Amino acid sequence: MTAHFLAALAVLGMLAAMVWGAYLNYRWMQRQAERSTTMQLVSTATMIERLTRLIDTRELSYQEQVFVRSLKEKVKTGRPTDLAGDEVDMLDEIHGRLFR
Repeated sequence: MTAHFLAALAVLGMLAAMVWGAYLNYRWMQRQAERSTTMQLVSTATMIERLTRLIDTRELSYQEQVFVRSLKEKVKTGRPTDLAGDEVDMLDEIHGRLFR
């Protein structure tokens, strides 16, 4: 009789641990969903405009300043859609580091 009682107690303990783990996973997923809704999509022109305000500050390295200046010239000439994929990736990386 005692062995059956201990076995039932062990099963209940494992069940409780599984429920607790499922609850923690559920809460983590909720926090991830809350974070992702606060992130907003920003247009390429807006990212370039924000970064051009940071030229000649310590927030951008020299290479980043040169890069942002070249993007600024493309926007000034009306060709922001002529950006290559790696330029957009670099722009997104710099903007994400400074504005998220």
